[in-house]
Amino acid sequence: MNKLNTFIIVMITIVIMIVFSFKLQAQLADAPRADLMITDGVVNSIAKANGKIYVGGSFSMVGEYSGHAVNFDPAGNVDNSFPKVNGNVYTIISDNAGGWYLGGDFTAVGGIERLRLVHILANKTVDPNWHPEANGTVHELTIWGDRIYIGGAFSEIDSVARKGIAALELSTGELTNWDPESNRFSMVGTIHSIVKGDSTLYVGGIFKNIGGVDRNSIAELDTSTGNSTGWDPHNGATNLGDQFFEKLIVKDSLLILGGTFSKIGDSTFSLRPLPKLIKYC
Repeated sequence: MNKLNTFIIVMITIVIMIVFSFKLQAQLADAPRADLMITDGVVNSIAKANGKIYVGGSFSMVGEYSGHAVNFDPAGNVDNSFPKVNGNVYTIISDNAGGWYLGGDFTAVGGIERLRLVHILANKTVDPNWHPEANGTVHELTIWGDRIYIGGAFSEIDSVARKGIAALELSTGELTNWDPESNRFSMVGTIHSIVKGDSTLYVGGIFKNIGGVDRNSIAELDTSTGNSTGWDPHNGATNLGDQFFEKLIVKDSLLILGGTFSKIGDSTFSLRPLPKLIKYC
């Protein structure tokens, strides 16, 4: 075989490889196909035979891909028209108009970019006019009046510094000036729960300072200024270790606390592997 024929064969091979590469890239998608079944566990083996695909592994159920949030109809069936969320959802609240606000650790909803916060309208579409962005996980959403308060493990909302807690305009998603700042030594604090009092907010999580004063993972905040009030169940104690208040609930005149802690104020509790619940009057 002369050099010319060898050159032609090499060039044809290169062209075929380039064409195949472009075709393969064009076929690959960034998201899983919604029409394929998925499992609830690990798949260890896949085989194809007679036009069928066989899978085996450590799973107990196979079903349609639903994303990380689903809507059920009154009969208990999954509503497949609900937009699919591509990451973990940690909080869902009603918008009181048939729609929902979601927070979590996702980056897209219904194929539309939404960074950890989204408003899904009553017609089950993503609200095109509501798109605030958090740079870290959102754990809590609470609506009060014309604001929605958000808590989590973020340090910025819409590229503006907000340490673990922030307030947005409910209708537009625009960031407000309310800024309590939660800190944990040299790190940003994390807010896991926000509940409404009579005229203030109670917040719980993991932090050492919030609203401008030292507070050990639980505090009461002024909704106008963002400052901490004088309410402090720890009576100023700061040497209580890493306490974690994951859930707060207001019931009548009681504030019910849930989390991992061994002491509140002058009351000491024995450590147990399960989170404890106490009532604070």
